[in-house]
Amino acid sequence: MPHILLTADSPEFNRTAIEHWEEEGFTVTYLAHNNDQKDFASQLTNYADSLSANENFALVGVYVTEVLHSDLLTNLTGRR
Repeated sequence: MPHILLTADSPEFNRTAIEHWEEEGFTVTYLAHNNDQKDFASQLTNYADSLSANENFALVGVYVTEVLHSDLLTNLTGRR
């Protein structure tokens, strides 16, 4: 099953949007960004590490650009 990791800076994400993705067959996880970049990076890495070797995920949300322009992307893509 494909995975989506949602990110935003609010404690909760729109439940209706999550339900729509789940109805389409995605496993959806929400990761709130608490303005602590190091903590966010750690949680994101832990999420990626929790997937099996043949699983991947799409990162969707307001902090995607930060991840794409950081060393974190290299760490996530090189984790296997």
